[in-house]
Amino acid sequence: KAPLFSAAVLLLLVLAVSELSLPPRFISRMENRSLSQPPVWTIDSFLSGSFSKAAENFSADQMPARDLFVSVYALMDAAQGKTLRGDILFGKNGYLFEKNDALSENNVRLNTQAFSTLLARTGASGVMMLVPSSACLYPGLLPAVSPVADEQKRLRLAASGKAVWIDVLAALKAVAQDEPLYYKTAHHWTAGGAYTGYLALCASLGYTPFVPDPQRVQTFGPFYGSYFVRSPSPFIRGDTLKIDETPGLTLWIGNEKKDALYDE
Repeated sequence: KAPLFSAAVLLLLVLAVSELSLPPRFISRMENRSLSQPPVWTIDSFLSGSFSKAAENFSADQMPARDLFVSVYALMDAAQGKTLRGDILFGKNGYLFEKNDALSENNVRLNTQAFSTLLARTGASGVMMLVPSSACLYPGLLPAVSPVADEQKRLRLAASGKAVWIDVLAALKAVAQDEPLYYKTAHHWTAGGAYTGYLALCASLGYTPFVPDPQRVQTFGPFYGSYFVRSPSPFIRGDTLKIDETPGLTLWIGNEKKDALYDE
């Protein structure tokens, strides 16, 4: 026991010295997020406890070989056959999904009734299009016995209101085999998924849809989305981003004009 205890103490000392001597990192490429920086000590922060919390976050984020430990942790989970880490499900074909078994059916009913009441009182017409999650569109990619709510039941409940209902799930299912409609590492739908929803909306409203030019589409990547950030793993491959560089569009963020829609 003594050699193991000594080795553990030595490892902790090496990590502590390395953490104090190495310059802090600003970004974790694996976790795709900014890392905590050295906290500033003040009397107020010390008395409130915010300094100790910030110091704890800094120590955890700046731990030497952090990416290695994250990879080892992911490997251990994979070896044990775990498909749920935190609130992220590891599905098939590299897809990540969100655990969403707590969706409230009552909230859907109340919101639908409130919208219907608004339309009745104002005499206005309304359109409702609820976008499902990737888990609803790709149930076959979910791991077995997944804690995922029955979204389709809630969509049917929302469709019972007085608003014109746009069945975007049916539109997505019709083209689901043609191209990826949701990113594997994020909750967002892809450009193809968004365009499918746009076509369904235009069809319902009687609008003539815009037709993008395939020659203008540019592909960027890989990038890692919000699901990956919440549960990083070296075994997950990044997504690609497709952008239609439509002429005449400008992007402003605050008072700053950007040269393109995508910041490389």
